[in-house]
Amino acid sequence: MEKIPQFLIKTLQDISDAAAIIDENKYVYYVNNNFEYLFKFKIGGKRKSRCAALSGLNIKTSVKVITSPQFLIIPGHQQKTRLFVYLLNKSKTQEHFYLLI
Repeated sequence: MEKIPQFLIKTLQDISDAAAIIDENKYVYYVNNNFEYLFKFKIGGKRKSRCAALSGLNIKTSVKVITSPQFLIIPGHQQKTRLFVYLLNKSKTQEHFYLLI
């Protein structure tokens, strides 16, 4: 996935849930305002970066089914939140990208 489609970004900006797009190595490419607020994480510029709160996320591209929902601890709150994981693309030649809501 060379570029995140604009319609997807616009949709994620408008939803009330926290949402992010990550790759199979857990680099974050996009977060909406609610994700920034909840996870205290912001992407600087157009660079990808890692969110420490997502380090416990179970994403294995070798399996056909992704575990969803998953539960992660919200930074600073010590409470778990439910996170749904969806595969955005399936390619043998490119990285896999995931939508987190």
